[in-house]
Amino acid sequence: MISLSLSALMICFFFLCLCRDLKGNRLTGQIPDEIGDCVSLKYLDLSFNLLYGDIPFSISKLKQLEDLILKNNQLTGPIPSTLSQIPNLKILDLAQNQLTGDIPRLIYWNEVLQYLGLRGNSLTGTLSPDMCQLTGLWYFDVRGNNLTGTIPQSIGNCTSFEILDISYNKISGEIPYNIGFLQVATLSLQGNRLTGKIPEVIGLMQALAVLDLSENELVGAIPPILGNLSYTGKLYLHGNKLTGEVPPELGNMTKLSYLQLNDNELVGTIPAELGKLEELFELILPTTILRVLFLQTSVLALH
Repeated sequence: MISLSLSALMICFFFLCLCRDLKGNRLTGQIPDEIGDCVSLKYLDLSFNLLYGDIPFSISKLKQLEDLILKNNQLTGPIPSTLSQIPNLKILDLAQNQLTGDIPRLIYWNEVLQYLGLRGNSLTGTLSPDMCQLTGLWYFDVRGNNLTGTIPQSIGNCTSFEILDISYNKISGEIPYNIGFLQVATLSLQGNRLTGKIPEVIGLMQALAVLDLSENELVGAIPPILGNLSYTGKLYLHGNKLTGEVPPELGNMTKLSYLQLNDNELVGTIPAELGKLEELFELILPTTILRVLFLQTSVLALH
């Protein structure tokens, strides 16, 4: 590990001459404006350092740049809208900084971008309907920001997405019905202010490996059709206001290893069908169901 101030000359030397990245080296200082003079750069990885200050607008001069990775620093200020002017940018990872302001809408019109990592900042504004213009994107992560508003009704058009994580923001309203048109492997809406019922169409999302709707204000019954999610390994519905009984159809989720239903208003008993879940590692149930189970066990013990 080295600790030294960052200079444009150093960056150009390391990346163009030594073909090495500079991540995890305790680099301090600001990213210099002169970085835009390294016009042949294709990959810029300054992650896991101690860099602070704004992201310089001059980075947009790097027309050959494909990967821009600045995560886990102390960068502040807005995301420069001029990043949309980098024609070959495929990976943009600015996670775990202190960035503020809206997500620039122009970024959503980059057909080449494949990975957008913005988690763990202080971004505000709303999720733009333009997000589905990212037709080449597979990874969309804005977890842990201060985004408000609702999930765009056009969310079902984001058909290239494989990971969609908008958890731990302040997003409200109902989950749009057409979210079921997504082909994502991970859908995480945890820790928002979502209301209404769980759309039954989610039970048709056969690619889902992780479904996390926990820590919202969802109501109504757990849709039995969720039992059709035969490839889902993790189902998190805890921390809502769900009512009714646990559907026995969940016993058809043969890949399920984590099931958390606690902190809801569910009633009834544990369906015997859950005993078919051979890969189940963790099962957390509401106290209302556990209380019934305890009473049943106590009665049996008396006999």
